[in-house]
Amino acid sequence: MRQKLIDAMTVPELLEQYRDHLLLQWEFRDYHGANGKPDVGPWNRLARKIERFHRALKSRGDEGVDAILTLIHHPNRNVRHSAVVHCLKQRTDIVLPELILEQSMPDWMPMSFNFWLAHMWWTNGQWTVD
Repeated sequence: MRQKLIDAMTVPELLEQYRDHLLLQWEFRDYHGANGKPDVGPWNRLARKIERFHRALKSRGDEGVDAILTLIHHPNRNVRHSAVVHCLKQRTDIVLPELILEQSMPDWMPMSFNFWLAHMWWTNGQWTVD
């Protein structure tokens, strides 16, 4: 989506696109191409779009951050993970307990690892996501 169109969106519209793209991305977590080999291309293309919506929401200040924050309890782990890590610097007191809780969840280990990794980077002062 072109930046001009994104800039014209309201915060609720941006949040809807952010969430919907994260849900779509989740569908490609174990994607294999026509040759049967793992293919991260669709995941990565969606990641670039998600980043644009994340940046657009953050550019709206507290309203955008608080919109993302509403997704930290979403049923989908990909949505929860992105919401938690994208609010970690701005809403630390709220999302840090969620980050700690999520890393101990038994379902789908790679996501638990992502939560653990984010927590480790945060704890070690290596966090670079805004």
